[in-house]
Formats: sequence, C-alpha cells, structure tokens
Amino acid sequence: MATYKALLTTAGAAKIAAATAGGTQVNITRMAVGDGGGKLPTPDPKQIKLVNEVYRANLNRLSIDAKNSNYLVAELVIQPDIGGFWMREMGLYDANGTLIAVSNMAESYKPKLDEGSGRLQTLRMVLIVSEIDSVALSIDGSTVMATQDYVDEKLSAHEKSRHHPDGTLTDKGFVQLSNSVTSDSESLAATPKAVKAANDNANGRLPSDGTAQAASKLATARKVAGVDFDGTKDISITAADVGALPAAGTAAAATKLATARKIAGVDFDGTKDISITAAGVGALPAAGTAAAATKLATVRKIAGVDFDGTKDISITAAGVGALPAAGTAAAATKLATARKIAGIDFDGTKDISITAAGVGAFPAQGGTVGGDGVSTPYLAVTGSDWMTKNGNYASGNDYQTNWTRINGRSSSDAKVDVYHYESTGNYHSLDFHVFGGGNEGYFNHRNDGTFFCSGPLIGAAATANGHAVNLAQLNAAAAKRALLAGSTVQTFDVAQATSWGHAVRLDQFQSGSNGNGAWVKLPNGPQWCRQNLSLPANTTTTWTFPAGFSGTPALFISTFNGELKAWFNGASGSGANIYNASNSALNVNLLAIW
Repeated sequence: MATYKALLTTAGAAKIAAATAGGTQVNITRMAVGDGGGKLPTPDPKQIKLVNEVYRANLNRLSIDAKNSNYLVAELVIQPDIGGFWMREMGLYDANGTLIAVSNMAESYKPKLDEGSGRLQTLRMVLIVSEIDSVALSIDGSTVMATQDYVDEKLSAHEKSRHHPDGTLTDKGFVQLSNSVTSDSESLAATPKAVKAANDNANGRLPSDGTAQAASKLATARKVAGVDFDGTKDISITAADVGALPAAGTAAAATKLATARKIAGVDFDGTKDISITAAGVGALPAAGTAAAATKLATVRKIAGVDFDGTKDISITAAGVGALPAAGTAAAATKLATARKIAGIDFDGTKDISITAAGVGAFPAQGGTVGGDGVSTPYLAVTGSDWMTKNGNYASGNDYQTNWTRINGRSSSDAKVDVYHYESTGNYHSLDFHVFGGGNEGYFNHRNDGTFFCSGPLIGAAATANGHAVNLAQLNAAAAKRALLAGSTVQTFDVAQATSWGHAVRLDQFQSGSNGNGAWVKLPNGPQWCRQNLSLPANTTTTWTFPAGFSGTPALFISTFNGELKAWFNGASGSGANIYNASNSALNVNLLAIW
C-alpha cells in the first residue's frame, strides 16, 4: 500500500456531488500544511481538519493535469521568510472553510531566513476527481508565482505556435521599416519620418472636409447680382443691382405702393388722393354735438346701475341710500343715534346679549343671592313639590352631589357642606361636613338606617330599654363585640375582651398567593405556606416560600402519585430544598408552619 496518498474527505465528496447535481462548482481556494503532531499521519476521509496545522495560505494555482484530465493539481508557494516548522500533511479548503481533501507527504523541514537559511517551497497535491467539472479552477493573481515547469510549458507552447514569419495583411509577423512616402508596398512599415512627410504634405492641401475659405480663386467664375466674381478681387453691388432704393433715398422716391393699403376703409396705393370722412374714423361730424351720439363708448354706472345710453334705467331709493317714500324705520339697518338696551349700546348693526344681571334677575343656572348684611326674604319654587339639585362629580369610583354650603361669619374660616354621597355598589348617604378653626367632622346617614361619624359620640346619658346607659357602660359593652365579616350591623362576642384593643380586626388576618404558593398570616405572628410541586427524578428542587418567615419553619411533605422517596434537604426563613430520590418525577404537597 502506498505510503503517501491524497483523498477526498467525506464533506468534500458530498460538496462535489451536490455541485454536480445542482450544476454549480466548488471553489477550492486555500491550502494548509501541518506537522502531523510529530509523526507521519495517515489521511482519513472523516477528517475535518489537519492533525496539527502550522500554516495556511491562498493557492498559487488550481489546474487540471495536462496528461490526465481527471487529475486535479493544487499548488502552494511558501516564501523564504516563512518557516520554522516540519511539513508532513496537506489539506485543501473551500471558500467556506470546509476541508475538501487531505494528504500526507514526505517529511520536510521548512526553514526561514531568520534561522540562517531559507528556500522558496512549492507544495503540490494531486487529487483524482471523477467530476472534475464541478471544481472551479483558479489562479490567485495576488500571490501567483511561475514555477519552472510552468515556464517551460509556456515557452514550449510559444515555440510551437510562433515561428516569427514575415507579417502580411492577414497574419502577424516581422516587418521591415521604410521612410518612403511614395511606395505602394504592402510588406513595408512606415517610420515616423515617413508619417511626418505625409502629414506635412496633407497640411498644404485642402482638408477633406474643408470649405472655399481655403481657396484663393474659384475654378469657375460666378455672378453676384449680375457682376462677375472669381474670388481674385473685390466687386461692388449697387442698390439698382438688387432692385432697392438708394441708402440716402426716402419713400418720396416711390410713386406707387407695391400693395395697396386701406386708410379708414379707403383703398390707397399712392397714385391719387383719397378722402376720409368722420364716419370713416368713427367720429362725430365737426358741426355735430353729443346729441348725435346714441351709445357711450364706455359704459358708466349711475347709482350702481349700468348705463350706456341705449336704454332707460331705473334708480331705487336703496340705490341712493335713501328710505322709500312709503317706507318706515323697519327698512333701516342702522339707527342714526345708538341706544342702550339693559345698559348695552345698540345701533341696529349687530346683535347684543342681555344678561340676568343686566335686568336685575337671578341667573337660570344659579349664582349668589344677596351678600353680607343683605337678607333675601324667600325663594319660591312654583308648581313643584321639591326643589331639586341635579348633577354630581366622580370621586374615584364613587359619586358626590353637592347641595348647599353654609358659611360662618367668615367664609374662609368655617363652613358646613351638605351633600349626597354614593359609594358605588355599597350605599347612598346624606352627609354633613363641618369644618373650621382647624378641625373638621363628617356625619354620614346611610340608606340602611345606620349612622356614622368621624369622632366619638358624646352624651350625658342615654336610655335603652328604660335603663340609663352612660359612656363608660357603652364602651364596655362595645369592647366585647366585633362586626361580623361582610356586615355593617351584625356583631359577635370577642372572648375575654375588655377593650377595643382586644377585638381582632379583619385586617389583622392577612393572606395571599403568588407563583410560589399560597400563604396566611394570623394576628400576633403565626403563619403557614403551602405549594404543589412536581419534583424531577433524582434531583434537588428549591421551594421559595410565597411569604418569608422570621425563622426556619416546620416542614411537611406528602405525595399524591407514586411512593414517597423525597425529603427536605436544608431550609431557612426564605425557602427549602427537597430531594427526590426516586427514578421518576413526583407530585407532592408541601406545607411550612411557623
């Protein structure tokens, strides 16, 4: 078996096959050389890279062997200043960086000039390819160097194709130079001297596209306005020669116009006098007056009406800015003297607006009646059982309809507001808001009969079922009671409660849920968290508590599929680790209590 060989890699064979099927080509552009890791390697089709690459560069040439049409020859030239490595393997790469072919080679050390010696190294890989047309052949013009074989080959081809014959009209070859400008030889070539002589001769002649400007005499004399002219001397042309009037002459020299003209409609050719009448020029006769005219040349306006004298026109009172004789002031658009209506100037040229204040009335949309020190006897609403206030404004999700505001001695110091309030979906109420002197109170009468206020109820005594109840007794009774959740009136006893502080409010019970499970916090600290988890087989899973504990809680685990082979493996106030020792996933319930 051969020691040295080159072969296509699996990837290279696949690319060439695909290119053949698709009618494209594989572009092999670079060659790499390696040291084989210190020993001569054996090429393997499965290789995707060299054993140990030491150098890679663009190919010098990729061509087909002249004697074997399916031999692909790849050539790389390494310059003398590159080296310092052993060469035992070569690889060809395409433009995408895929290793197309690989081969080993005779071991050789490539020195570089820095080591004291150097050489220009040429590497060739010969590869047998059945589908040679699927590989693009190329020569890298930036790095190509002619090898000895390449030069010999080109010289041999040149010698075979060229024997340096004499040049002819149909074939290239050697020719003899000549200075002659009169020779008709088809085998001699003109020198620059012969070309100059021919050019100088041409410059003394008329150019092929020249004009009579280059000639000094016409070959045939011509007549210009009846006078002979051959270009050798000037000639004179008179006005008579061209049938014209002399330059110093005038029209007075003419006795008849070539073309008769009309003057005011009368033919005139200069041979006799003509007469022009006033009618001919559209004028009045000299003895006439304007009475003779029946139409004005320019139409005029009289009181805005067109008038040209051809017909009568009528002028109206409106045309002269007057009232009609039988008219009234209704026809007027402006009063001669402006008048005041409810204190507003009015002259009839534009509309005016009258306000309630202008006529001393109360505005329909409301306003201030009277003022400080001014009393209003009464405000009567006729024809209605109720004096109704409509309209409300949104306050969050609720609505408020204000009715009246009662000011104290100073409107900025104390007020009482009375209004209707709707807590959407809950209740309607009549509310009083009393504020002033830095304090304020709210009193709320709801549609379920309950009454609320923002401060304590204070009274000297109250009667319930015939018994007097003082404030201390009321507080003691209320201290043992708490409102039932969801109700505003139903209460229940709170065991061992002696004051309001002992009653447990609903907001002291906290709960919630998130992606880590559900949680509940009880008053004074107790808490629990729960979660359902799927534990992967033979894996530790971390459960982060949905709400953190102040310390490490007690932990409980149960399963609802399969045998329980899981346990907690470390915990803190923020979470716990659970290890599933079974070979399958487990669904478990987790509980943490503090």
